[in-house]
Amino acid sequence: MRKVRIAAVALVALLPAVSAATEAPRPARHAVSAAPEADEAAMARLIGRAVVDPDGATIGEIEDVVRLRRGGVNAVIASGGLFGLGVRRVAVPVGELEAPDATGPVAARRLTAAEAGALSAFDAAADAEFSYRSRVAQR
Repeated sequence: MRKVRIAAVALVALLPAVSAATEAPRPARHAVSAAPEADEAAMARLIGRAVVDPDGATIGEIEDVVRLRRGGVNAVIASGGLFGLGVRRVAVPVGELEAPDATGPVAARRLTAAEAGALSAFDAAADAEFSYRSRVAQR
């Protein structure tokens, strides 16, 4: 009887290790670099990708990535509208975004769709110093 108890205790102790080993690995989520010298190709790859909030709700689509006059690199997210009419553009620091892979949606770390709708509209003419979208279009 004592051997059965010891075997049962050993089995219970091993269960968490076995279940952890059999779980499917989660894809790595990579933060987007906000450094001013950020790789142009990496910034250009963000353009056109969907942005989702932590709950998976769609916020919008990255229309451009800009370097601001006051410093920092922001993604310009376009949301709402129909056929280009009524589109609202907001700027979010690229450091607040995570790109789990090279083609899927980009995840906003803390910004929800409702909070994005409450942000002030982005004025590229007044705030942007450099546009990665225009740089890519020149090539």
